[in-house]
Amino acid sequence: MSVIKLENVNIKFKRRPLLHNVNFAINTGELVQLIGPNGSGKSTILRVVSGLLEPVSGKVYINDQELLAGKYAENTAVMINTPSFIPTLTGLENLKLLASIKDKIDVGQIETWMKKFGLNPTDKTKVRGYSVGMNQKLGLTQAFMEEDQIILLDEPMNGLDKQSKQKVIEIVKQVREVRPNTTMIVVSHDDSFKDIADRFLVIDGESVVENQTYDEATF
Repeated sequence: MSVIKLENVNIKFKRRPLLHNVNFAINTGELVQLIGPNGSGKSTILRVVSGLLEPVSGKVYINDQELLAGKYAENTAVMINTPSFIPTLTGLENLKLLASIKDKIDVGQIETWMKKFGLNPTDKTKVRGYSVGMNQKLGLTQAFMEEDQIILLDEPMNGLDKQSKQKVIEIVKQVREVRPNTTMIVVSHDDSFKDIADRFLVIDGESVVENQTYDEATF
């Protein structure tokens, strides 16, 4: 069953046409890597799928339900661009505040996910003192801690060293084993995902096309 489906979607960015007649479907449990040149609209597609941005025309479906204007996709975790947090709070304090909005995550669950991504929940460092890599890990923790059905990741490897990248891949593999119905779209220039992705969507001009392998993509 298609968990995510876009039909004849047209997207503008800053009033200029960006993507035209986008059509694709992603099935339950798939991990799809979205690749393309800088500024081609990869992040914008994630915003449209999540409901953060309304397309000019066309339809977006989440679990066979049309995503209406002004609505956010349910059971969907999103990490868009560089994660942004309250700089005067610690990492744990930020995540507890975000978790309180949905009221479905306890502190123990947050701490477990922080540790998985190499963060110390008891660290009293304010987020303003975080390195780029630490901030990225906090963003990844936020995306995974709610254990949503759909996870949308925008350049999750930015600022991470080789060891941390390997850890992210291990966690993604574990999530897919434990929760096989979890569906992911990963926007990434990094080739770390190419061996675990089920399919590849490539932005070619104003269109989105499917490639069988990562190496087929040219941009």
